[in-house]
Amino acid sequence: MEGSLPKRAKALVIEWAVEYR
Repeated sequence: MEGSLPKRAKALVIEWAVEYR
């Protein structure tokens, strides 16, 4: 669970950064 959380958060940040470019 601890390793899955950061992975999902990183993917979310990348997607948000791409749209918030």
